[in-house]
This record gives sequence, C-alpha cells and structure tokens, in this order.
Amino acid sequence: MDTAALVLLLTARILRPDDAPAPPADGAAAPAPPAGTPPAGPPEPRELPFGPGLAIGVAITWLSWPWLGPRVQFPFFDGLMMGILGGLMAVGLLAAALFMRRPVEEPPDAAVK
Repeated sequence: MDTAALVLLLTARILRPDDAPAPPADGAAAPAPPAGTPPAGPPEPRELPFGPGLAIGVAITWLSWPWLGPRVQFPFFDGLMMGILGGLMAVGLLAAALFMRRPVEEPPDAAVK
C-alpha cells in the first residue's frame, strides 16, 4: 500500500467518529443537505479582477519613480501632511464603499408574485 494512502486511511479512521455515516456507494444517492444550506455551486462572480490593475500600477510606479519620487517626497516624509492625506483617504474609502454597495437582491420567487 502506498504511504500517502496509508496516512489518509489512518487519518480518516482517527478523525471520523464511529457513528458517522459512511460515504455513499457508487450509484447511491447522497444524503440531503441540512436545511438552510445554500444552493450548490459557486455564486456568479460580479467583481472585476484585482491582479491586472495592481500589476499595471506597480509597473508604472516602478518605471516612473526617478521622475515621481522627488515630487512625492514631501508628503511621504512630513508627519502632518501624511496624517492629513491618511484622513482624506479614509474618508474617500468610506464614501466609495457607501456608493458601491450592492442593492438587496430579492429571491426569484418573491419577484414573480
């Protein structure tokens, strides 16, 4: 027997209690999920991917830093200015979060009636 299979078998025997239901045999129906379980399958994605924008922003900043660095040195190294900019960004993030909230979605059955 393969070592990995033996480890998995021992782990299953240790962690699964004796009264736990056995997995269904081939062709047998699986037990019904408990009440309140969300429907099967991942939700439909409505978000934009984060990676490409981040990569483009990092590349632009990296390539333009010799020109950009001296111009942003004062706000980054002055305590008062950094505090003001941090507060403005916090307010901006809060405003963006409030404006971008999704509306409450009604179940399809309630919308038909």
